[in-house]
Amino acid sequence: MSADFAEILKSYSKEAMKDGSARLRRALREVGDVVVRAFDSEIDRIDVNSENILDTIEVARSAAEVVDACHIIQARLYTVGNNDCFREFGLPRRRAYDVLSDFIDTDVRDSIDVRPFVYVIWNRRPEVCFYVGRSENKDGRATRLKLEGRGKLLEALHLGSLMTLMLPSPRTSTVALDVEAAVLAVLHNRKRPPILNSKIEKVPGTLGSAHLSRIGRLLGELAVHFKHPIEQDGGDLLMLKRKESRTNDLPSRISRIY
Repeated sequence: MSADFAEILKSYSKEAMKDGSARLRRALREVGDVVVRAFDSEIDRIDVNSENILDTIEVARSAAEVVDACHIIQARLYTVGNNDCFREFGLPRRRAYDVLSDFIDTDVRDSIDVRPFVYVIWNRRPEVCFYVGRSENKDGRATRLKLEGRGKLLEALHLGSLMTLMLPSPRTSTVALDVEAAVLAVLHNRKRPPILNSKIEKVPGTLGSAHLSRIGRLLGELAVHFKHPIEQDGGDLLMLKRKESRTNDLPSRISRIY
């Protein structure tokens, strides 16, 4: 039996999480190596390519976004006890406008409540995704999916054979927006981008972004807690430097200062 979209997305997000985590680790190692080399070298011997560093940082941010997307999908669609997040519909054989409009109004909309949702239109064989979108929302309620003015939705309905609804938990307009962005990010990561989606929505920061933020905060905390020896010892370090060529007691004085 062929997999439904819930199984496919779960498999994709699992592989994307592995890929994103591995790329994030590699990028952070590369940045760390550059920092170590810079601090361990003489200032006039530092060989750092700023463009390479910026590229590595961008790789880290991109990888963190993939991790964020997988985390959102797992939390909003596959949590324990949340087993009713997917509804799958076969599209009608006839694709006339009135037939598709009736399908949207009766088969799809009448089977769910008015809360926001995300949808994908796709084929199982061959496995192709045509369009990922979400319901229009007003005051936290999903308005009717209308074909007027929704050219990509109408085009996708002509091309696909299945329409899968994703009902995230909790079902709010903000969460629906997050899930839409996360699904698009995972599909792009797995080289299965929807044919009709022209842009990728911004994935909100969660697990991956939080890790990058913690690294930044750690550096900030180290800077705050570092005390210059002059502040600690009333200027003795300056006196030590002045007498450096005339004293044989340098090791013991440095030990006292630090």
